[in-house]
Amino acid sequence: MNLRLLLGSAALLPTTNSLIETLPESGSLASFAFVHPYLHPTVINGEIPDGFSFFTPPTQNQLGQEDLPAAFQDSLNQFEESWNLNPGTTQIDYQSGRIEYLTLSVPILPGGGDGNRLLWSVSTGAEEEFDDGKSARERVLSSPSNAVEWTGLAVSALQGWLSTHASLLEIDTHELFEPDTVRTAVHGDGDTIQLHLPRTYKGITVSGSRAMATIKLGNLINLGLEQWGTIAEDFDAQPQVSWEDAYDALMMYTGRPLNEREGEKCPPELQIATFYSSDGRGYEYKLVWRVCPTFEGQEVEIMEGIVDAHTGEIYSFVDNVHYFQAKGGVYPISNDKVGSQGLVQVGWPMPYMTVGNETTDSGGNYFKDGSVVGRFNGQYVKINDVCGSSSLSGSGGLDWGSSGGDNCQTPGSGDRGNTHSSRTNWYHLNKVSFHFSNISLHHRRRLQIPNFHLRSSKPPGRGSRIILGLSRG
Repeated sequence: MNLRLLLGSAALLPTTNSLIETLPESGSLASFAFVHPYLHPTVINGEIPDGFSFFTPPTQNQLGQEDLPAAFQDSLNQFEESWNLNPGTTQIDYQSGRIEYLTLSVPILPGGGDGNRLLWSVSTGAEEEFDDGKSARERVLSSPSNAVEWTGLAVSALQGWLSTHASLLEIDTHELFEPDTVRTAVHGDGDTIQLHLPRTYKGITVSGSRAMATIKLGNLINLGLEQWGTIAEDFDAQPQVSWEDAYDALMMYTGRPLNEREGEKCPPELQIATFYSSDGRGYEYKLVWRVCPTFEGQEVEIMEGIVDAHTGEIYSFVDNVHYFQAKGGVYPISNDKVGSQGLVQVGWPMPYMTVGNETTDSGGNYFKDGSVVGRFNGQYVKINDVCGSSSLSGSGGLDWGSSGGDNCQTPGSGDRGNTHSSRTNWYHLNKVSFHFSNISLHHRRRLQIPNFHLRSSKPPGRGSRIILGLSRG
């Protein structure tokens, strides 16, 4: 079966240029949610709406192993050899061509790790006993007396090691150890120390880029660098747009005035946001305002906006309330396997679906905890698939999944009616229906907006096809 979406619903899918224009101008604030396709998802604190996945991953031109510069590959080989690492085990971020994750065992603090011969102080021998009956090794492990001391030593040791290898890692350690930013967790008597290092630039947090490390028995055992690219030396860290201007931009976008009585849900914060490079090679950075204004008509939503602090462009507007979600695999345009528009996209929302005694919103979100049951039946659309009925139960969200093959093949859950056709048409027809529902009653009567009933049939000797039945209502 070659699936083509009905009623021109593909034209209603959000794109980079037309997203704002195609969103509805009524309904809940969450219905205005969107994310710029190249904004890295770790920048977003809230629920990422379905529009983001339209172009994920936006990196068809990612670097392959053979594309790594020869000089970098030689340095990496020497590094792995010097630390007795298995060749090729270092993970490379193929978006940037830099080291992303290291698994190693390098002594940076005295401890009992493999090959660790470091001591807090010089002693005559590792097994020499003192008056209290402790050996030099035992005395070494008990030297720091509390978590604060372990933390200070661990941060200092990691900073020194990173500074030594900054050239190979292609990092600037001045961007990692801003005072009062490093978070640590000390387990046991310093046996394991985990460190989280937010990245900053000129004192501004770089959202979506950070470093993480673990020290076990004195040995650095792993190091991660997330979305690490070069921030240009001439990067302008001075905002040209105020946070009040960012509020104004969001008011214009939503068409809603601010609710002055409720105030803001988070203080305005200047950040540097991480973006995928538009050519698929590396990362780009933009100065932004993170703001959480409250609008008239806002209910349970906690809306967060990311707005360019130089131009006022809106890069994202999401709901920070974490809901349960009904989702599944959907074809954006076709199932012809041509480009990202012809490949199934996993985790797209199932909007306006009846789940228990609730109806999901445009993002497939619902509130009730515990076990619920969902079916392809809802406020706007009911699907009758000749492959069978649909029913999916679960708690903590409903994932209808995705599957290969054609016709009546399912992911193995959700019953026999959980087919490509049902999931895909559920998504798109509900989006179309919601747009129609926002037309004024006068125009709706003139257009005679129908209810939709979908039936998938399988004529003898042929693949399944989609039949769209319209009934007045």
